[in-house]
Amino acid sequence: MIYDNGDDSKYRWGPQIEESEPKHEWFKLRLDPTREGGNSDLARRYPSSLVSPPIRRVHSEKLVVDYLTALRKHTEYILEQKLSKVVVQRTPKEYIITVPAVWSPKAREKTISCAKDAGMGSEDSIHMITEPEAAALYELNERSNLGLRVGDTFVVCDAGGGYAMS
Repeated sequence: MIYDNGDDSKYRWGPQIEESEPKHEWFKLRLDPTREGGNSDLARRYPSSLVSPPIRRVHSEKLVVDYLTALRKHTEYILEQKLSKVVVQRTPKEYIITVPAVWSPKAREKTISCAKDAGMGSEDSIHMITEPEAAALYELNERSNLGLRVGDTFVVCDAGGGYAMS
């Protein structure tokens, strides 16, 4: 996320940001107050030279709400191009948000609150799943020809930039 000219109501996100521009990163991790400052172990060990300094009046919740709002609007735009605006407006939507497996209940509550503030509906239309569970479900679906059966074991390696466990 980048807030243009220090105006926290005008922002750019994702593909609107040039790779070389300073930007806000890792901000969703700050939703969990039980984690050390919200910074991941990787972010501490390998700091980016392109991370924008925190804006005093912009809290992590606002960054997450703005990001989820941009993501929702972009998704709706793409769906409208494929289906039609009328179909998209009339179709009930559900959102599934992934969160780190180690997140506290408070961080989960904040995430749901941010999603509601981003226009994703009520708690009935917003669902949460941990990132490793989402990866496992994706792989099971993509690799359905492996012949896995109930009781079989497989391993999911979540090698993302999340929290280090000690």
